[in-house]
Amino acid sequence: MGHVRTRVLVRAPVEILFEMAQKVENFSKFVPALKEVKTLERSEDGVSAKVEWIAQAKLLGATRSLTWIQNDEWDRKNFICRFRLCQSSDVQKLKGKWEFRQHTKGTEMIFDIDFQVQHPLVTPAIHLILDQIMRRNNESMLKGLKRKAEQEFWTQW
Repeated sequence: MGHVRTRVLVRAPVEILFEMAQKVENFSKFVPALKEVKTLERSEDGVSAKVEWIAQAKLLGATRSLTWIQNDEWDRKNFICRFRLCQSSDVQKLKGKWEFRQHTKGTEMIFDIDFQVQHPLVTPAIHLILDQIMRRNNESMLKGLKRKAEQEFWTQW
């Protein structure tokens, strides 16, 4: 099972960043491997959501598609999103949390994820490659959100 932790510091208020992060449909603009992110269900208060993710990754010279549905719980009081796998034929395990912490220079985003991909060819060496792919994709997502948040915040300010 893989575990990846990614951190990014953003020069924008935690409230703005947290609100932007809830618009998960925009993530395919930040992460090249994401082909589509679609909210299937959302609670009336916006706290809970069921989201479908469709990604592609090159592995051993072949492009593989991964599709999964996850449940997101957005804790607005503590600025944390907890997520867990709901359904997938490829992803065996996926859970984690996304924290938004106030920092003297803005907001620190911390993204922790535990995951496991189901495939007969997955070996310990392949797990290392999958960890690198996951880290790169998470960094793309956080840095893309950082660019967008800083641009919007400093333009409005």
